[in-house]
Amino acid sequence: MNIMMRMKRKYIWGASVFLIFMIVMLIPLPYYLYQPGDVNPLSPIVSVEGGHKSEKGNFYLTTVASIKVSHLYYLLYALSPDTEIRKEKSVKGDLTQKEYNFMLNHMMTKSQQNAIVSGLRGAGEKVPVQNKGVFITNILPISQAKGKLSIGDIITEVDGHKMEKSTDVIAYLSSKKAGESVRLTYEHEGKIHKDTFQLVVINKSGQVGLGINPEDEYIIKPSRNVNMDTKDIGGPSAGSCFLWKFSIRLFQEI
Repeated sequence: MNIMMRMKRKYIWGASVFLIFMIVMLIPLPYYLYQPGDVNPLSPIVSVEGGHKSEKGNFYLTTVASIKVSHLYYLLYALSPDTEIRKEKSVKGDLTQKEYNFMLNHMMTKSQQNAIVSGLRGAGEKVPVQNKGVFITNILPISQAKGKLSIGDIITEVDGHKMEKSTDVIAYLSSKKAGESVRLTYEHEGKIHKDTFQLVVINKSGQVGLGINPEDEYIIKPSRNVNMDTKDIGGPSAGSCFLWKFSIRLFQEI
């Protein structure tokens, strides 16, 4: 009986140590690992209505794998010559993981839009572009809108004045002073909101603003259907690849 009890205690103790070890190994660290990712041919990714499909050779989209580090990943890959370790702060700044992932997808969408516009216009086709407003890519810690506005919100009006581009907002706020308030109309997750925000000094030169990083938000209306099936690939750097492949599909010779 005593032997059985001792064996049981040893088993429980060993299992507990192993469980604690695994929990510690999975605790996230404030680092990201960057490694070579997949190499994907662009032919099955890019499709153009009425485009040529018999081009010689192929373009390939190379990716970089970004992995949030745990102790386990650190031990497995830290010494690999193909691995680069970066501090989490340098990768995503003050963005949450959700905001960071959202921005990667947004940048990929913009890369595709830019490629479509450049390719079709290069082929002599008209591509209407409709500005929707000002897309918020970041909110500074000093901003009075921190915690109220969100990454991805789209500002459409300031004090009742329609804002189609980021330059419209900058021009309107240029005559304002710190401490003054403006009323924004903005889109958040598909719903329209209105709120009042106080302006702040946003840089050393004394410029006054909302304390956000703006970007023009627009939609395009191409003359033909174009599809770029990138699945879960995010980020801004694929635009040139898309443009070249897209152009080859448009022109018989390039």
